[in-house]
Amino acid sequence: MACMVMHRYQPPRRIWRHALRQGNAGTPRGELCRHLSSAEEGSFFMTEPRNPPSETGTDGFEGDPFFELGLAPTIVDDAAAAGLLTPTPIQREAIPAMLTGQDLIGLAQTGTGKTAAYLLPLLHRLLDRKKAKDVRSTSTLVLAPTRELAYQIADSVKSLSTSLKLRYLVVCGGERYDHQIRSLKKGVDMIIATPGRLEDLQARGAVKLHEIEHFVLDEGDQMIDLGFYPAIKRILASLPDTRQTVLFSATMPEEMRKLAEGFLRDPVTVKVENAGQTVDAISQRALLAHNVDKRDLLVRELEAIEDGQVLVFVRTRMRADELAEWLGKQGIGVDALHGDMRQYIRQKVIRKFKAGTLKVLVATDVAARGIDMSGLRLVINFDLPETVDTYIHRIGRTGRAGREGEALSICAVVDQEKLAAILAKVGDRLVITDSNGNVVDDFVPERSPRARKGRGRPPRGQRQPGRPANARANKRPAAGKPGGKPSGKPSGKPSFDGKKKKGGGKHAAQDAGASPGPKKPYSDKPRSDRSDKPRSDKP
Repeated sequence: MACMVMHRYQPPRRIWRHALRQGNAGTPRGELCRHLSSAEEGSFFMTEPRNPPSETGTDGFEGDPFFELGLAPTIVDDAAAAGLLTPTPIQREAIPAMLTGQDLIGLAQTGTGKTAAYLLPLLHRLLDRKKAKDVRSTSTLVLAPTRELAYQIADSVKSLSTSLKLRYLVVCGGERYDHQIRSLKKGVDMIIATPGRLEDLQARGAVKLHEIEHFVLDEGDQMIDLGFYPAIKRILASLPDTRQTVLFSATMPEEMRKLAEGFLRDPVTVKVENAGQTVDAISQRALLAHNVDKRDLLVRELEAIEDGQVLVFVRTRMRADELAEWLGKQGIGVDALHGDMRQYIRQKVIRKFKAGTLKVLVATDVAARGIDMSGLRLVINFDLPETVDTYIHRIGRTGRAGREGEALSICAVVDQEKLAAILAKVGDRLVITDSNGNVVDDFVPERSPRARKGRGRPPRGQRQPGRPANARANKRPAAGKPGGKPSGKPSGKPSFDGKKKKGGGKHAAQDAGASPGPKKPYSDKPRSDRSDKPRSDKP
């Protein structure tokens, strides 16, 4: 018979997991979580039988979706504490394949749970490694395209490994070399890096990759777009051949295919259906800005939002600063985020935005890679992206975890062809309206005037104002060239009068007041100063 004792109740994490998933005897989930939270804080006592611990350590895990995928109970508990209760499609497919040690290609959009899809099996492997031998050599390398995404991955590692004594390090620009080198000398289990800083530390001999067992390339298509393809090849070449290689990407560009063919061994391909499509929960709108300042439309939309936060995308870093400054003058709480900012300032801005103290964030595509918020209300494309895939990436910041989201694109005339390409991809889910809110059913993109430098060449069928239609026929032949051909650039050779040319314009000699020298005779014309008798002074 079990002994009954009074003690301070500390609910195991598996009770948290079970409570969050199912509730308890009709108790509302929120109420149950409140009681469990107060219990863990020690606010009340209860009786519980003190039973001996299970020998297998898997009691209560049977039927758990993550446990059924093959993850250790410790990893499952940590995932439940982080709020992961049911695997997403990409997690259901990727986790078992990675646990077997196979190379893998995962095709999934941002917001589908792909970070946990590769982190959970990696943490499972690190747990087994620590049980086998307590070593400090680095066994896992995760490569990300931007600092923000690297720090976001590190935050996920922290929340998913609370029970593990795991040492991980973010290696990216914006941080001091000596701090990173000191941490590497102490030894870390996992490195989360950007390509540039990782190669810098390799050149300094501070990082050793000869014992890497697991390599993950996250956001592969974005890595290619940023020009990191040569760096990725060099890093892959420095890793041991026995490693496990995992590539995650939203799309599969040609460079990614070459990487897969050259560095992966019989990879398993995991693809989320309709990965190129947007989430149905996202409401998509486009505003046509005809003879209207886009900034005025933006302010109108922002002022109509009573609660929630907004992420505004622009094309360049300069536009991010300029737009944020202008919105601030309109009384809107706003800040900018882009790659020219110091790292600690970027992290500060992201923390403010995630904490909800900042309503509007104006960001570039690269800088926004580190923003992962499940409750983002609205995404606005102030500048339309160059590709449809980038559009999918952008609006994927909202409508996460089954929540509703909204995406708005403010489209000038110069962007209407881009809007037509987006419309062809997403279909009827994108509603196009004019600046007054009237729906445009038969949208046809207008052609914007071709950008010209100086006078340039006018569009076909038009002529420059003030120029007669027969201007070409009335044009005088250029001086110094038969047939009216221009004389071109000066050759720098002596002229026929023995003087070197200066300037080189068409009428340089006439403008300078110099008399033209004798013309060179044509070979088919007889010389008037020479008789028909052959010259005798030459052989």
